[in-house]
Amino acid sequence: MGLVGLGAAFSALCLGLYLGARTQRRINAISGALGSFGTGDLSARVGGSTRHDDLGDLSRQLDATLDQLDALIRQSRDFASNIAHDLKTPLARLRIRLDQALMASEDGGNSTTSIEAAVAQAEQITAIFDAFLRIAKLETGTARASFAPVDLGQVAEDMFETYRYVVEDSGRSLMLDKTDPVVVSGDRVLLMQAIANLLENAIRHTPKGTRIWILAHGRQIGVADDGPGIPPEEFGHVTQPLYRLERSRTTEGVGLGLSLVKTIANLHGAELLFSENPQLPLKAGLYVQIEMPWPVE
Repeated sequence: MGLVGLGAAFSALCLGLYLGARTQRRINAISGALGSFGTGDLSARVGGSTRHDDLGDLSRQLDATLDQLDALIRQSRDFASNIAHDLKTPLARLRIRLDQALMASEDGGNSTTSIEAAVAQAEQITAIFDAFLRIAKLETGTARASFAPVDLGQVAEDMFETYRYVVEDSGRSLMLDKTDPVVVSGDRVLLMQAIANLLENAIRHTPKGTRIWILAHGRQIGVADDGPGIPPEEFGHVTQPLYRLERSRTTEGVGLGLSLVKTIANLHGAELLFSENPQLPLKAGLYVQIEMPWPVE
């Protein structure tokens, strides 16, 4: 019995050493991945584990978290690069206008026009940062505290009445299309802001003569037009802050309208969808819709 006990103890010791070493290797892999990621190696991962135990689940969760952090860091870098790129032009124009005003003043000329242009450029730069602040504030989620029942049909009607003559003055036409709109939980003012941004984008980026629709279908609300639209491969990029299509860089705006709409949709737990205009018989134009969560009871 003593020999059997000694053999069992030795076997248990060997098994314990093996399991401990294997567990330590897995812990070292987790620690090494976190350490490498922390020092700047964004590609560092623990590595997928097929074992369905605690360490395996932890490894997969850490890899998913590192993937998200990697995406956020890269997005922040792109965001900073876009800010520098898009602010460079208005700042350069502001400098030119101020130089023109200074030279006109020194020559005894009228510098009013140059000063007014410089003020306009300064206001555009201020508008960019104001938009950033609104997006940052919305992303905190504090606005959810003011959620209340909102009738999407009434929102569509109010925006139609507000923008009807604005759109007509721009040389375009605005129509309203409602099909069984529902009542959802949300912030009425923010949803109206989102539709306003979509309407202003439609006015800004379509030629005169374009037809624009405000649509409220069930729990979906959005804006459609029969303009040039957006290439499908760009649908995933246009909501990025300061991202603009090449043909849009000659028009007014700074590329934050759709980013703000996306933020408002996320705040409501909704989905922002892009597609061709369903009002047209052929695939053409653009339809941007906010698909809200299921309506309140």
